Amino acid sequence: MNSLPIIGLLCKIESVEPILSVDLGAGKYQLMAESSVMVHTTTISASGDEPAEIEDSLVAAIDNRLITDAQISRDGSLSVSVANNVSVTFLPDPDYESWWIVGIDGFRVVCLPGGGLAEWDPEPRL
Repeated sequence: MNSLPIIGLLCKIESVEPILSVDLGAGKYQLMAESSVMVHTTTISASGDEPAEIEDSLVAAIDNRLITDAQISRDGSLSVSVANNVSVTFLPDPDYESWWIVGIDGFRVVCLPGGGLAEWDPEPRL
């Protein structure tokens, strides 16, 4: 996958438990995660086996911030950067789908168990 269509969109955390749900771009996309996550900023460094373990750090790091970069690594990790040198990494899980992004246009990418990806392109417009 070359580029994720979420760059430049505003993050709004909707819930953290039982899974992390982040609205991206006022409903254009949704980021969901339920596995290991790491947050790094100049003042925060936190990680947890599930997003609820580091809820305060996640909210402080990404809520109401614009995405400046988003990359998927070969191992299936999703790294999202937002303003002020903040990065959040969602790690793959050996047994479960750990994170996914869905769009209202039919775009979908899912991190499969073990870090593989399943991808769907947007529906063509007629």
